[in-house]
Amino acid sequence: MYQDFVVPAEGVDSASFNFDYYASNSVPINSDAFTTFVNNPGGSNNGMRIDILSPADNVFSGTVLFGLFAPTDGSPVGLPTALVANAYPDPAALAAFLNSQAGNTLRLRLGHREESFPWNTGFDNINLDITAASGPVEPPRRVPVMPLGALGLMVLGVLALVRRRLTQR
Repeated sequence: MYQDFVVPAEGVDSASFNFDYYASNSVPINSDAFTTFVNNPGGSNNGMRIDILSPADNVFSGTVLFGLFAPTDGSPVGLPTALVANAYPDPAALAAFLNSQAGNTLRLRLGHREESFPWNTGFDNINLDITAASGPVEPPRRVPVMPLGALGLMVLGVLALVRRRLTQR
């Protein structure tokens, strides 16, 4: 999943990034071992990442400009009914990066890579707060949240069914 956003041209005074998540995995998480989401059949690179990319790059294999989250086996993983709250630990570094990109459109990417089955991830309450030099910036639309993997496919099927029924009325 991804969401594009524009960094204020006048610069950034402060920035923060926080979200809730869970990961249901039966194998080790190795998110820091990769930055792309190109499958390696038979591999063991299972993980999820949240990164900032250029919107000109491929969302799966583009160069990571700024990494926000890459859990490893020691990271808490939560449950679908008990998400783990998380925040980027260095807001000053995030603000400095965004200042270097003033006026540019960037892409926030949430990725999940699964090479050993099964495991699922979910994100909620994703929030990138930016305070521009001239004051608070209207936040971008929240990134649509859905668990990835089999549960995500089920959610998409239910949404399609509901939409079909509403349009038939």
